Amino acid sequence: MNNKYYPILKSKRGEFFALKDLDSKVKKNIFPIFEFTPPNKDWTENDEEYTKTFISHIKNTLDSLTNKWPYDFSIDIDAFDMVRLIPQADRKQIINQFKKIDFTPCIDLFCKPSIYNFYKEIDKNKIIIRIPVYKIDDEEDLPNQITIFLKNLNIECEDTILLLDFQDISMLNEKRVRREARAILPLLADCLCHEIIIGMSSFPNISSIKKNSITYKNRYEYNIWLKLQGRALKVGYSDYTTSGVGLLELDPKLMTLGAKIKYTKLNDWCIYKGEGIKTGGYGQFRDLCNQIISSKDYHGKNYSWGDEKIHEVANNVDGRTGNQETWVRVSVNQHMTFVFKQLSN
Repeated sequence: MNNKYYPILKSKRGEFFALKDLDSKVKKNIFPIFEFTPPNKDWTENDEEYTKTFISHIKNTLDSLTNKWPYDFSIDIDAFDMVRLIPQADRKQIINQFKKIDFTPCIDLFCKPSIYNFYKEIDKNKIIIRIPVYKIDDEEDLPNQITIFLKNLNIECEDTILLLDFQDISMLNEKRVRREARAILPLLADCLCHEIIIGMSSFPNISSIKKNSITYKNRYEYNIWLKLQGRALKVGYSDYTTSGVGLLELDPKLMTLGAKIKYTKLNDWCIYKGEGIKTGGYGQFRDLCNQIISSKDYHGKNYSWGDEKIHEVANNVDGRTGNQETWVRVSVNQHMTFVFKQLSN
């Protein structure tokens, strides 16, 4: 069984550090797909302005990524419509920044010509073709569309990975997802590409979860993936970790940051939630960590870097409780370790 894991991650520091902190054995079996996030908006002036130029933002992001993760990876540059936002005057310099690094571009099969041409200028000889299920109009025509796409990019099938991306499935029936996947996967197999992977996220919208609570939500990506494996067709596994699908852009003045820790189990997402930081402070994270280590959910401090950090904060080892980035780092690291061990069974 293929135990390569393809997590779909935001191109942010918390995620980069989560990867850096993985055990070396886990690192060897992970191929992250980064969704490149635009610069932060300058909400103090104009929500159409940015706190950094695109050139400096992309350079800093790529430098941080390659410093924390010197292994194979993919980047979807236009996951959040960033290519359209790049000033025309900066385009050539930005393309050269991407040319300098060794990575596999991830491109939406149904992208606009302007996006397609941007990737073509980066000029890589390997690719991940992302196929969002909600954009498919004609399943039977997929092999033909993929063949034309690769021919225009001058890339061979054997240098191509196909990502069948269901994205957010948290509101979908598990049987429905399996049924749709079983209809599409054999058609993708006809393309004779290097590999097919299936991506999805059942991670819930946690904004409606009440404060000061422990909540369990059904986690079923792995069960869907497992039931899709067959003798004739092996499918790689991809998910959106504990970050979920999409990018939340809110004016910081209107945001209410809360204390929460997301923890992964076999069939559950465990949400340990406190209250607003302004009300309860960052000390809440110590209370949440103590709840986790005293529960049946906890895998033990030696399970992952994230689990070790939970143990340290619970026991006040260094007197610090971290910030929001720390807990992204913890939850994503613990999740990726858990999935790696699932896929290795």
